[in-house]
Amino acid sequence: MRYSQPLGLRAAAALGFAFRECVVREAVDRIPRPGLFVTQRALPGQEELLPAQRLVQLRTEPDFSQVVLALPKVNRNRRWSFRESGIVVTDLRFLASLEARPAEGYYILSQPLHVTADTILPRRTLVQMTYSLTALPIVYVARFEGSSIVFPNAGYKFSAELLPLLQDAGFLAPAAQDERQLH
Repeated sequence: MRYSQPLGLRAAAALGFAFRECVVREAVDRIPRPGLFVTQRALPGQEELLPAQRLVQLRTEPDFSQVVLALPKVNRNRRWSFRESGIVVTDLRFLASLEARPAEGYYILSQPLHVTADTILPRRTLVQMTYSLTALPIVYVARFEGSSIVFPNAGYKFSAELLPLLQDAGFLAPAAQDERQLH
């Protein structure tokens, strides 16, 4: 549509605001939701700190004004805690290259899984899953000891091809607590 008269200042300002709002909304829609991710390529300008194939936690401000990637700090009880401070990322192409990872936690195998030449885990086996620093899944196979479910200290490392075989177990474990002495 072509206008025969120049737009007034108010109309031009309204169109400019609507355009900026549309651009901002489109950019916000392209930002991944918070969670665990693996970098598919190094962050330009931060290659040593954030190389390809690194597990990261993506955080955002409530208004998406800032996107931060936090690096793993320590793994306790097969769960990563992440650094408080992180790397602010403004490159939408880099953010689009991140590959989402399911949350660490408890899963059930949807089909049998060969873990060694001699060992096959049956379908519906309960496992606890975490990640290596390079975002490879590590599964710990549950076993019963008396009336308790116990997970071993050593797990099996897999490629990301394992992830579709995992179904959320549907429960959460209580947070780890210091040992208590009963009287």
